Amino acid sequence: MGDWTCCQEGSVKNPGTLSFTSRTNCVGQGVDTPYPLAVEMNAGKACQLITYDCETSVTFIADVPYGYEVKFTPPITNTFTDAGVHPFTVSVCGASWEDWVCPTNTAPATVGTFTVYTVGVGSLQSDQGCDNNGLTNIVDWADSGVVTVTATPNPNIPANNLPSCWNMYGDGTQVSRTVRTVPKSSPGFYRIVAQAGTSAKTQVVVVVKCSFTAFAREGPGCCGITNNYGHGWWKLGLEPSGAKVLLGGNPSDGPQAFVNRELGWACRDCLSSNNCTDTGRPMLDSENRAGGPPTDSHVWQINFIQLQQAATFSSDQEGSEGYYDCGFLGWGAYNCVTLTRSAGQPAGVVIPTFSPTWPWCAYDCPHEFAYWLASLL
Repeated sequence: MGDWTCCQEGSVKNPGTLSFTSRTNCVGQGVDTPYPLAVEMNAGKACQLITYDCETSVTFIADVPYGYEVKFTPPITNTFTDAGVHPFTVSVCGASWEDWVCPTNTAPATVGTFTVYTVGVGSLQSDQGCDNNGLTNIVDWADSGVVTVTATPNPNIPANNLPSCWNMYGDGTQVSRTVRTVPKSSPGFYRIVAQAGTSAKTQVVVVVKCSFTAFAREGPGCCGITNNYGHGWWKLGLEPSGAKVLLGGNPSDGPQAFVNRELGWACRDCLSSNNCTDTGRPMLDSENRAGGPPTDSHVWQINFIQLQQAATFSSDQEGSEGYYDCGFLGWGAYNCVTLTRSAGQPAGVVIPTFSPTWPWCAYDCPHEFAYWLASLL
């Protein structure tokens, strides 16, 4: 009696169909995998040769049952670490129940393709504003309107097909699963996050309200040469105050130091004599320097870039020397009003230099400057 041998391997008769063909997850997650339905297998054949001394040899043939094994190509992972579309070929191959006689792992037959859509956050962007290193978006204040922040998934599948692990949250108003808005009429910091599993991006929208204010206190008369001849100064305003960090430098010096100072800034001068010289550098002002509070002022709304330029101008002037002449014929030099005008120029504020009323001292005279400020009301 001979040994049993495999005279015919089993095979896949019908690979069937997949129980499902796709799944959507988020970065850092796994998925449940499909299984084949209605698979049919051809049995293998085992043969045994029996020989007799006096009779003809006989070969016995017996069926060898075959099950099947499922294979994914490439091998499927427990955790998907990269966003994107991941296709897998799903196949079945025969698995002998009697592997001691007929081999297992027969030729595979393809059941179908299983696709995993692993979602990550592709981008998170505002529809307006000045991008600051891709993380902070600076938007100028307006009395109405919104800033729209849109998250784009990777792969870019429709919002209604996003998995439950996709989330967009933070400040502002949720419009859809991929859109949030923040009001332009409310200065402040607005932090918005889009997250898909371990993939996340953050956008900070800073709505800033910037202003340039010019002050003037009249003297006893235009170009009147007395110890109390008036004064002019300016102030740079920024809401929210914490947005000063966006100007760069240190809080105690540089552009930041010239923003949101309660009393404003003016040219460094001397008010005690008719003719005096000093530096033309700006310095922190006070009402005592002008002999009292301003008689007139005006506020201009400016944008953030203009605020930055005006603050930088003021900072640069602080480190420079200038000439100040408060004499009757010297109003055109580095006096308080001319420096206020100079600070206003990068802020987009046009302060005229000629007065038809007092042509000999123009608007460099605090009295005439106050008169002009009052005319803007």
